[in-house]
Amino acid sequence: GACTLCPADSYCASGTLSVCPDHAASVSGSDNVTDCRCKAGFYGEDGRECSVCPAKSYCEGGNSVVSCGEHSESPGGSKSSEACTCEAGWYGPQGEACTLCE
Repeated sequence: GACTLCPADSYCASGTLSVCPDHAASVSGSDNVTDCRCKAGFYGEDGRECSVCPAKSYCEGGNSVVSCGEHSESPGGSKSSEACTCEAGWYGPQGEACTLCE
């Protein structure tokens, strides 16, 4: 039969189609499980299980976990710095430094 390009969110090693792990994505034509990277809101090594981003941080995808700034918090599964908001008694733009209310 005719060969078909491996679809996105999967990888094709040795002619076998396999789906990326949960919460991971890949581009079409991927040929190795390590081409599967965790989506935003999750983190983990390429090709491995993805975990939900912890609270008080955000995960833009891949294996990075970035902490919200001091006196700032975010819910688990946050995808960007915009999710970080100042704690009670503090103020500032979302994702930026917090200042003590006076």
